[in-house]
Amino acid sequence: MNLGKSDRSEDTQALYQHDIDNSLTRLLLDEPAVVAYKYWNLIVNRYPYDQRWCTSMMLVHTEESSWCDISQEAVIELHELKCRFKKVFDKIEENGETMTSVPNIPHVHLLQGRK
Repeated sequence: MNLGKSDRSEDTQALYQHDIDNSLTRLLLDEPAVVAYKYWNLIVNRYPYDQRWCTSMMLVHTEESSWCDISQEAVIELHELKCRFKKVFDKIEENGETMTSVPNIPHVHLLQGRK
């Protein structure tokens, strides 16, 4: 899979593409949690959106699923976390299924410190 342009710097995008081409990426579910919640984990984005942002983290659903299949409890927790993080992060971004490079693992980007 060849990835298109993103908010990653050229170097980070090249590393991401290299890791994908060589099967070196890890599932988001396997990334260590900075904070573990009941249905979501806060993680550092291994391939940050560093062209535009100083900090690039993610909230990752704790199990594989589509956005349409996550439980009501997980949706409520995500809403509560997003409300809390809106006081900390400058941008909270959810990509649609056609734009994500990580299908079947709902996740939300948390971005801080616009460059």
